[in-house]
Amino acid sequence: MESDDPSRAVERVLDIYTEAAGFDRERVRRWAQWHAVTATFHGIRHGYRVAPSGPDRERVTAFAARPAELLTPAA
Repeated sequence: MESDDPSRAVERVLDIYTEAAGFDRERVRRWAQWHAVTATFHGIRHGYRVAPSGPDRERVTAFAARPAELLTPAA
């Protein structure tokens, strides 16, 4: 699936998955957000093998945190 808008792509994946699985969409969104946040936290706390320090680590951290941000509903 290609999209110039990552948030639309995430929303579309959630729609497809929840409809196919018959799960509550909001619950799946929160579950996915929790996993994205814990994966990012683990990477920050224990280091990323591909970028152990410096600006590369900051770039990888920002990239890893993006899914959690995309899964956060607008206020």
